[in-house]
Amino acid sequence: MFAAARALVVGAEALLIAGSSLVVNSGIRLLDQATRRRMPVVIVNRGETRGDRRASLKIDAGTSEVLSSLAARL
Repeated sequence: MFAAARALVVGAEALLIAGSSLVVNSGIRLLDQATRRRMPVVIVNRGETRGDRRASLKIDAGTSEVLSSLAARL
């Protein structure tokens, strides 16, 4: 599973992390990969995460509301 997620990050232009405090190391490893590639990183989560300082944008809100609003605008 991690290899598939890593491959997606390699082919992406940006990384959206939604609903994770990034306590699990695999999430941090994906964030590290994105920041090494200088990709924009957006974190959507209520409260603080381990990746907030490295994110291009942190949205402190619920994922359901934010992602629904985003989908409605696409």
